[in-house]
Amino acid sequence: MAQRQDGSVQANRAAKAVPRMSNVCPSLAIRIAGKEMTAEEVACEVMKDAPFFAKSGGGATFSGGEPLAHPAFARELVEILAGRGVKVAIETCLAVAPRALEALLGLPILWLVDLKQVDSDRFEEGTGGNLGQVAANITTLAASGADLELRVPLVPGFNADDPSIEAMLRFAAAVPNPRGMTRRIDFLPYHELALGKYAMLDRECSWMGRHAVDRRDVARWEAKAAALGFATSTGG
Repeated sequence: MAQRQDGSVQANRAAKAVPRMSNVCPSLAIRIAGKEMTAEEVACEVMKDAPFFAKSGGGATFSGGEPLAHPAFARELVEILAGRGVKVAIETCLAVAPRALEALLGLPILWLVDLKQVDSDRFEEGTGGNLGQVAANITTLAASGADLELRVPLVPGFNADDPSIEAMLRFAAAVPNPRGMTRRIDFLPYHELALGKYAMLDRECSWMGRHAVDRRDVARWEAKAAALGFATSTGG
């Protein structure tokens, strides 16, 4: 669940059944990709890079999957790392029950939150998720005064168009900001890094060939975000 922000180690909580499954697969088509670890064990692994964090200003990023699928574990790990002086960021789409988010409110976390669409029909069509749930969680997180950065994946045919971007910017500008912070919006142009996985699975990628996002469009959207008071960046 925790991936070092300036390192390469990622620790996953694997199901206990995985080692048993691997015993019946001599061709190694099934392999162990992780192991069960306690929060303390993960923290000890992360702390091996403490000198690097001190020099770079980095820390630990919880990514996934969805880190908030395990809120109790995430909270315990955040508290351990924060107590040892390690900065923590959490990457999340916030498509979780409110109690999962509430379990981490008030902790020193940089929240890197997906903002994919604010049209409920297109959101459901593109993600299978519930926009109302996600929007409510973003509002709750923002109202708590959390350090929040919104990340907009630019996907042609889904949201990389003026009406979608303008609607998302209006939504972002309207969420609470009790501390008056300058918040950031990061635009992430679509790429094709997953095409190799589709090929390995012998599956067709429905987005293939629709990945190009005009840099001039991205520049315009960044300018609109900046005019609303956001700091902006492109590419993560």
